[in-house]
Amino acid sequence: MLSIFAVQLPFSVCAVWFLLTLFKSHKTHSDRLLAAIMAFLTVCFYCGSNHMSPYPNYPKLVVMDIVMQFTVLSVFPLICLYIRSLFEESHERSIMYLLFLPSMLQTVCTIVVTSLLGVQACAKVIETIYSGVIVVDRLDVLETAYLNLSYKSFNVIFFVELVASMVFLSSRLFVGKFKFAHISAFLRGEKSSFVANILCSFFIIYFFLWALCIVFMDPFMNTLSIWSSLWSFFVALLLFFVGYVAAIPPLPGGYINIERMRHPFSAMRQSRQE
Repeated sequence: MLSIFAVQLPFSVCAVWFLLTLFKSHKTHSDRLLAAIMAFLTVCFYCGSNHMSPYPNYPKLVVMDIVMQFTVLSVFPLICLYIRSLFEESHERSIMYLLFLPSMLQTVCTIVVTSLLGVQACAKVIETIYSGVIVVDRLDVLETAYLNLSYKSFNVIFFVELVASMVFLSSRLFVGKFKFAHISAFLRGEKSSFVANILCSFFIIYFFLWALCIVFMDPFMNTLSIWSSLWSFFVALLLFFVGYVAAIPPLPGGYINIERMRHPFSAMRQSRQE
């Protein structure tokens, strides 16, 4: 029961921040991007929690797997565009939306192969993978194509986007001259521009947790184990602080303001000019 609660934590945190950002008054371009990030992460973690269900419905997982592929691969460019909007006032150029091309191509190809193969046949491939015993020679052409698209191709694109996003965020930290001495001033509300650097750091840690999940914890993440529970808890905690810093405007006194801690969401109703 505790494991199920821990797995649902990231989904709940992202859903709350999405709704609060969506209904926030005086939304900026950065706020809209943040709402999109939280919306995609909400869908992603909902599909992921169904993957870790002790009694998975495999035909349902086929559909959710396609949705999760699109949301996961789209979150990386969304986060990069969001961080870029914090450092630069101008909107991104149209060419920046080409960053979503890999996720769209991956999703379209998977949908085509799934429609040709059928949901039930795709579910059998997933069930074979979950069992840990898979013989590629026994799969036909479409089943092999589905396996390559849903897992091998997805993992390659995921790894490339993960590394590229971490390089981009690290370069932004370098340009923004991140210094730990600024943290105390940031907490007192003296350096509001330092929010971008703090969020850069949060997202780098988030990507690092994803990398740990892939490299070390992949066998444990498909089940409700202690490792998946710990991973979900740390991710939920990190995303909570992302929303707390990004979605709520600072009050006089900064992020350690007592009134902000008592009534953190009241600031979201105030205009940026106030």
